[in-house]
Amino acid sequence: MLFLDFYVFYAASKVLQEGGNVYDPAQYRAAMILLGWPAEKVIMPFPYPPQALWLFYPLSFLGFDAACGVWSALSLLLLFAALRELPRLLGAGALHLSPARLGLALAAFVPLWKTVLFGQVTALLLFALCAALWAQARGRSFWTGAWLSITALK
Repeated sequence: MLFLDFYVFYAASKVLQEGGNVYDPAQYRAAMILLGWPAEKVIMPFPYPPQALWLFYPLSFLGFDAACGVWSALSLLLLFAALRELPRLLGAGALHLSPARLGLALAAFVPLWKTVLFGQVTALLLFALCAALWAQARGRSFWTGAWLSITALK
């Protein structure tokens, strides 16, 4: 099923949008089914901390397909940006790839497509870690902590 993980965040955001409780199993299950999740499949309770919703809540104002498209594009952009800067942040300048080569490498990497097609938060977490490294290297401890706090989503 495409966007398997994204369903979880989007449904919880819809519950929140309606003023409900994302941790109420009945409300969360109803939102999942309303989105098209098969009623006969097991629906686990919302497993993430409340701060995970700040990112997905704005997407809940879009239709599900549009939100999936925005999240996929954002994930690809974050992955590209993180992987473009990661060698420099780690002091591995010899590993520098041109944008075209990096794009080709990403396109050929199957786990990347699983991350995007399942709607996972992996790209966001990698970007946050890279941003924290960048901030730490510049002595910006507040921003280092702010970027690292995003990793508490998982």
